[in-house]
Amino acid sequence: MRWTVAVATLLMLLGCHDGRKALMLESVGKPYEVLVVCDDSTMATLVRAELETPVYGLPQAEPSFDVSTVDTKHLSATLRTTRNLVMVGKGNDNDIRIRHDVYAQPQIEVLVSAPSAQQLSRLMREKGQQLRKVLTDNEMKAAHEQLERHHNAEAERTIRQLFGVEMLIPADMTSSKHGKDFLWLSNNSPDAMQNVCIYIYKKGTDLHNVRWVALRDSVMRANIPGEEPGMYMHTVNEPYERQVIGHLEGQRYSFCGLWEMTGDMMGGPFSCVAIADTARQRIIVAEAFVYAPGRSKRNLMMALQPVVSSINIHQK
Repeated sequence: MRWTVAVATLLMLLGCHDGRKALMLESVGKPYEVLVVCDDSTMATLVRAELETPVYGLPQAEPSFDVSTVDTKHLSATLRTTRNLVMVGKGNDNDIRIRHDVYAQPQIEVLVSAPSAQQLSRLMREKGQQLRKVLTDNEMKAAHEQLERHHNAEAERTIRQLFGVEMLIPADMTSSKHGKDFLWLSNNSPDAMQNVCIYIYKKGTDLHNVRWVALRDSVMRANIPGEEPGMYMHTVNEPYERQVIGHLEGQRYSFCGLWEMTGDMMGGPFSCVAIADTARQRIIVAEAFVYAPGRSKRNLMMALQPVVSSINIHQK
């Protein structure tokens, strides 16, 4: 009888799509940490430099990833369970390949192969951005899944009622402020404040013809004043390398940049996603911004990207 139960249990695990995963170790490592495994120090340096490319849109230069390196001889069983692995080796194929949940879960393993350091340098010039995107997309996916497990249902109901859109809001965003066609949500942290705003543009749905900086500045000046009269939030549009950058994809327009408080020393990064609400002939904007003086802001902003990206028109 015990043998029958054991066999039945094993067959159930093997028959289940997640059976193998149920037996795997949990991956280790913090968001945006990457372990590069390579026996050639020159090749390791090339890949590391690519992964440490600064993130656009932050007040100070911060690397895309926090990178550690190790050779295969020192790749312990524990290190194999790192959530982001980049395995670099010499081989005839000059390419990048991806595997998931090889040694632990959740885990992404990127295999980078090149015949020589010279060829790897060329590969990084051609596909380095792709390498970063693969790892970033994996982090975004993990953040979205975490957000789905822990979110603020009450705030989401309010957003649905006020704006007719669906959004996932972090569970710790419990502070709020209402305005005309405007809502500001915040975790109200004294040293790492994360914020989300939703507002409406009522002059049609053409995402091409909106003056985004002027719109943002008008909305923020009206709804997010400073502590003293004459203080208000505005978009930093100088110098050139810090100007707002945006791109259109389908019925969504995304843009990011820096903000600062006129008459005060406050400032930080922001990121917006705008969607066209054709049924109501309007545009709805979801914005994330961070205020974290003296702290790195990459992870704080990256954690909010799945929040603003989750905005969708509510289907009744």
